[in-house]
Amino acid sequence: MAEQGSPQSLLLEAQQQAEAGDFEGAESSLAEVLAGRPEDPGANTLLGLILVKSGRFGEAIAPLRLALRGRPEDAQLWNALGVACGQTFDAEQAREAFARVAALQPGSPQAHFNLALAARRCGDAAGAVAAYREALRLKPDWPAGFSNLSSAYREGGDFDAAVAACEKAIEIDPGYAPAWHNLALALFLKGDLPRAWEAHRWRFKNPNVVAVKQRPFAQTPWLGEDLAGRRLLIWGEEAVGEEVMFASMIPDAVARAGDCILECEPRLVPLYERSFPAATVVARRDPPDPVAEDPAIDYQVGIADLAGPLRADWADFPSPPSFLAVDEALRDRLRQRYRARGDGPLIGLSWYSANPRVGLPRSLGLRQWIPILQAIPATFVNLQYGDCSEGLADVKDRAGIEIIHDPEIDQLQNMDDFAAQNAALDLVISISNTTCMVSAAVGTETWTLLPRGFGLYWYWFEGRDTSPWFPGMTLFRQDRPGDWQGVIARIAAALAAWTPPERKPAGGGA
Repeated sequence: MAEQGSPQSLLLEAQQQAEAGDFEGAESSLAEVLAGRPEDPGANTLLGLILVKSGRFGEAIAPLRLALRGRPEDAQLWNALGVACGQTFDAEQAREAFARVAALQPGSPQAHFNLALAARRCGDAAGAVAAYREALRLKPDWPAGFSNLSSAYREGGDFDAAVAACEKAIEIDPGYAPAWHNLALALFLKGDLPRAWEAHRWRFKNPNVVAVKQRPFAQTPWLGEDLAGRRLLIWGEEAVGEEVMFASMIPDAVARAGDCILECEPRLVPLYERSFPAATVVARRDPPDPVAEDPAIDYQVGIADLAGPLRADWADFPSPPSFLAVDEALRDRLRQRYRARGDGPLIGLSWYSANPRVGLPRSLGLRQWIPILQAIPATFVNLQYGDCSEGLADVKDRAGIEIIHDPEIDQLQNMDDFAAQNAALDLVISISNTTCMVSAAVGTETWTLLPRGFGLYWYWFEGRDTSPWFPGMTLFRQDRPGDWQGVIARIAAALAAWTPPERKPAGGGA
């Protein structure tokens, strides 16, 4: 029997505490063991697994690697390391870990499935397809396997195969919502809008999509019925950028309906009240505003589902050149202030997305933008949310270029002010995020950097250098996943040849 207080007894106690769900007590016991034996394989194994279960993925990596020194053939440890690395956005290390799991457990469909997801996050669509196909060889009637195989095909540009994989998943399980949702994404990229919009309705039933929530309204769903003399409730969904993009359809809906009620993200209320004066605008909250729950409302619709009836064909685009009306006094004051800071056109920049799932492949470091900053004499304005003082200082030290940061504007707090800031500029260059949506919606010329493969959203479609949602937006796409250098070079060349257009001030609405 192990002596009380010995490493063996403490490790046993920690195991018992972990099994009972007392992770805090288990960590305390393990700390005593590791104080004297920092490389103990058993203690590091248990600590790493506890930290993964607790969602403390970054802290789990070091003990898991120490444990693997003594247990290099432990598939559970490699799997835990893969999970931890994946959750901390180290896709290459996650892929390496899951590859070890697949080698140690070649007959495990889940091992190959996890490896495929890691390959997708590394931008290796072909590797992901191979891993998913091996998983499906081992488990042929797996709807999730075929649905995810579709994602890999889509990210690799084989849209026909992506559709076929989803159809196979649906054949196995007709009610499998993730496959229907993935079918919509593949159909969008194929350009089959009517089928895509219909399948897109399954997004609310897809448990893997956390950003999309069905609102609890009891009125009849609108599926394209005549709205003359009828009251229509439109409710926002997804992130604020997408909500703004889909708002390009609101003028059409308002023109068709006898009365429109718009429920939107609270930060958008002042902007929408000014932009859509014929509609009643209320903030999204729980429980909903009584105005939105009025049983006298004839129909209700999620804002993206306006597209089925209103954007059934490419001929139904484009959306209005601008459809959001800004605070013109603030716009003019900001423009005057920025012009006093430097010469040349006013150009706004945004380069980073904090989206925890797909933000990384859409983002790039501000240092990579230096060729753009050096392309023409201009005054650059920071449109990036969050604290980016370090990046701004780095560019100033390296290139001698100061990017204006305006502490008066915070898009995370006040979207109305942010819209006015975008309207004050001559050009906005941004990654795929809220900034590019707001900029284009107020009518400022906008250049958007798009990733290839994992991280590319469906609504940018495929094979286009302009956006159907925003006539004033130009799209600069990666030639291959992860290659921003070519995009930066093309934007720098385009900027060198660009002349600011003569136009009335942006932000006047439709």
